Amino acid sequence: MIRPSIISGAPVACSINGKGTLPEDHPLSVGAGYAVAAVRELADDSDAVYYLYYKSEGKILKIGVPSPDIFESYARNDWADVVAIDGADLARYQDATLVKSVSNPAVYRIENGQARPFESENAFMRLGYDFQDIVDINDAHLSTYRRGQPVR
Repeated sequence: MIRPSIISGAPVACSINGKGTLPEDHPLSVGAGYAVAAVRELADDSDAVYYLYYKSEGKILKIGVPSPDIFESYARNDWADVVAIDGADLARYQDATLVKSVSNPAVYRIENGQARPFESENAFMRLGYDFQDIVDINDAHLSTYRRGQPVR
């Protein structure tokens, strides 16, 4: 997983503490160099924070972090590790639509602001989903979605 990214219309830059969060040979990377205060300023002025997840075969999935409280509910998160990426580049990443809590094996499909649990593994497989596309989020993050009807 790449640490959270913020849409700011800028190339990717890391704080010194976040150096290596995005590989420096990545086409979007301008390396490390932002001071922590500058990263915080970007976060305060931005519209959205996303987690980016590396998956198999080079696929990258993104999921929005709905609030600073949710961002801070992840024990290892640090605003100093936030990197900025251009909105057009972020648009190239697919939205994560399959999530599960780190504390519960139930898988949910995210749609229209709802978390819809799969009725069974058979329903998941019958609809052609791939277990590699599931992203882990914490309970606080999962609780921000309304519960929808089960996926059958």
